[in-house]
Amino acid sequence: MKGVSAMKYSNLKAWVMVCAMAILLPAWEANAQQHSLTFPPATHVPLDQLSIGDIDFQHFTSNHLYFTLMMMSDTVLTVHLRAQIDINLADGTTYPGAAVLTTKPFKLSHVRTMTNLDLGKNSDIKTQSFDYSQKAKDQIQKVALATGKLPAGTYTFSLTLFDDDVLTAPIQPVSQVITLTLSNISRLDLISPSDGITVPTPFPMFQWIYDGDSVQVSVYAMSPQQHSKEEAASGVPQLVVHSGDLGLPVGSRSFQYPSSGTRPLEPGKTYVWNVQGLTNGAGGPGAGINSEIWQFSVASSTGLTANQQNFVNQLQMLLGGKTDVLNELASGNLQLTGIVTVDGVQITAAEIQRILSDLAANPDKIVSIEIVSE
Repeated sequence: MKGVSAMKYSNLKAWVMVCAMAILLPAWEANAQQHSLTFPPATHVPLDQLSIGDIDFQHFTSNHLYFTLMMMSDTVLTVHLRAQIDINLADGTTYPGAAVLTTKPFKLSHVRTMTNLDLGKNSDIKTQSFDYSQKAKDQIQKVALATGKLPAGTYTFSLTLFDDDVLTAPIQPVSQVITLTLSNISRLDLISPSDGITVPTPFPMFQWIYDGDSVQVSVYAMSPQQHSKEEAASGVPQLVVHSGDLGLPVGSRSFQYPSSGTRPLEPGKTYVWNVQGLTNGAGGPGAGINSEIWQFSVASSTGLTANQQNFVNQLQMLLGGKTDVLNELASGNLQLTGIVTVDGVQITAAEIQRILSDLAANPDKIVSIEIVSE
């Protein structure tokens, strides 16, 4: 009987332990699963250029802040961050997984803010591994070392935050994506007023070609004591405008010298002008590229006969201030883009120029002028 009682007591004890484990296990699982990571959308500065040091976290130290992350948890955790960079260059070449960085574990105490400056060399959060595709590295560095900037294209940063101890605290990883579209601006060419030309109006139209959208246009008066265009452009500009200012919308590649609100250009005087391309890099807005410096003169009022000046004035009124057309007419740079006929007979550009010169010299021959846009 004693043996039976002992056996019953042992079975009862085992049953109690099983019941206790059955009660405690769901409680433990609920406690483990209640913890979570939160990764709000990352923020980044508006930019269109980065340097090689801004993405090579292992070999370079970036001094430019360009993205910020906020990480949150409901308890103190030890976590890792994994960052993968996928590159799609403007020429169509793609490098998925071009670079992959994984940090060493670091503490996340409820809320922590991290920036790109916290990654890599000499930073607070140390690197555990950094894999940089040799193929991507060769192509990227070839352009970056020549220009100082990463090649144009789309750079996608996939950021994943995960718990260090997945066995004892099964917390789901969380991810965010940052997409940057970069340009490697290399072209800025002036078009008009052409270098050395005399414009017929004190309100010329400035035109240029530029890969980017933001510029600074500067016009300088050239005094008789100045012997070069560069010397004139080193002084105080008579006019400076930036993209976004009145008369120069962002993305525009032309600017009409204003007829009011600034000092007008004077007939008979000489001026120089240039355009500076502006970029948004990780270090903030700055100058990306400079154009050549071109020189032009404004026609003296005595250089035209009264009839010629009257013709120019009338034509300017009819053109609604589109003086770039006047510039072309005066310079003889008119180029045909189609077939021009007079009384049904096709004529050449030289014949058109002769007709325009004749009309300028004899405005009384003009019965009416009508401009038709197609």
